[in-house]
Amino acid sequence: MTLGARLQELRLRHGMSQDALADKLGVSRQAVSKWERDEATPDLDKIIKLSELYGISLDALLKGESQPAKTQQTPTHPHKADWNRILTWGGLLGGGAMVVWGLTNAVGLMAYEQIASNMLSGAVNVMGVTMTGEAQNMFSQFLPTSQILWVAPVAKLLIGAALIGLGLWARKKGRTQA
Repeated sequence: MTLGARLQELRLRHGMSQDALADKLGVSRQAVSKWERDEATPDLDKIIKLSELYGISLDALLKGESQPAKTQQTPTHPHKADWNRILTWGGLLGGGAMVVWGLTNAVGLMAYEQIASNMLSGAVNVMGVTMTGEAQNMFSQFLPTSQILWVAPVAKLLIGAALIGLGLWARKKGRTQA
């Protein structure tokens, strides 16, 4: 069997027209026709592309050997989808948990400050002194909860928001790659 006959057989086996093959190789339909009639021979770079396109070795293409080529495919990552799923759900669930945790800490901190303030003003009222305005503010500065205690709830809220953002990003990336 000639090279031209093998090229025609492979093209037909893959269900391609001469035009479709010519487009894939970047040549004219007439060039493909000449190759198949053995009036011309494809350049080496076109022979390599034909070998890759049909999934056969260069030997099989040129010599007519029947061994299928061991095609070298780019290694795929079978666990890539798993990592994407882990990032998506881990980010969304972990971020949601961090936000809830941060909110409960913030609510608890506000309640603690209110209770401590009421206890302090109640203790002063027991002594017979009524606190108003600046006097009340003066005692509130002695409360052990100051701005530093708000760092933890705010940090938890920010980390939670970042994790949710990571989950949404991974979800979007997974959809575009699917």
